[in-house]
Amino acid sequence: MTFHRDIPLVIALAAALVALALPMGPLVGWVGHMGLILPWLAAVAGAAVLLVLPRRRTVAAVIATAATVLGVTGPLNALAIAADPVGFAAPGLWLFIVALGFLSWRAMELLSGLAPGGAGVTARLVACWFRHFSASGCCSCGR
Repeated sequence: MTFHRDIPLVIALAAALVALALPMGPLVGWVGHMGLILPWLAAVAGAAVLLVLPRRRTVAAVIATAATVLGVTGPLNALAIAADPVGFAAPGLWLFIVALGFLSWRAMELLSGLAPGGAGVTARLVACWFRHFSASGCCSCGR
C-alpha cells in the first residue's frame, strides 16, 4: 500500500473527519440519521481509497465522481431535515461542504484528464459550442 501526496484529497479527508466532531446545530447529528452518516461515509471512503489507489485515471475518476455525488446527498438531507435555517449553528455541515468541494475539485481534474487531447480539446469544444450561438459562427466545424 502506497500513499500518494495529493493535497486536495488530504484536505477533503481531514475536513470531513473534523466535520464529524463539530456540532450540527438544530439537527440530530451525523450519527443520529442514516441519511447523513451514509453519504459522509461514502465521501470519506472515496477520498481514502483515492489516497492509496494506484494512479489509474479512469478508476480514480469514477471513484472520485461517485464519492462526490453520493456525499453531496448528506448536506441536502441535512437541510431538508432541519426545521429552522441552520446558519452558523452548524459548522460541521459547512465544513463537510468544504470537504466535498475539495473532493469534487479532484474529481473534475481526473475527469478532464480523460479527454483524448486533455483539457485543451474540451476547451476548444466548449468554445466552438458557444460560437454557434453568436453571430460570428464557428471556424473549426464550418457552421
